Amino acid sequence: MRLSALAVTQVRAATFEALRAALEIIARGDAEILLRRLARALGKRGRQTRVCGGCLTVRAPDGREKVVTCNGGRFRWEGGWAVGSVTDVEETAALIDRALWKACSR
Repeated sequence: MRLSALAVTQVRAATFEALRAALEIIARGDAEILLRRLARALGKRGRQTRVCGGCLTVRAPDGREKVVTCNGGRFRWEGGWAVGSVTDVEETAALIDRALWKACSR
């Protein structure tokens, strides 16, 4: 799925700290939505996934679990390495799927 529209919203806060807290809540919510989209795309590929606490856990063919997070407009492996862009969830799912199969074939 490609994100094709830019949404505009207004956030008001009495202090900079309150504004930062509000924006962090919005970012966590966005990340959760994007991780759920990625989980659905991986599920279509037969992968077992679980989204919890701002992380997506996906099971590799050998049974190991790998963790994916979302920040800065990118999906990332648990260690911070970028996997793919949030603007193309299907391509990111394909990249993760290939990486999991490759890791298991070693």
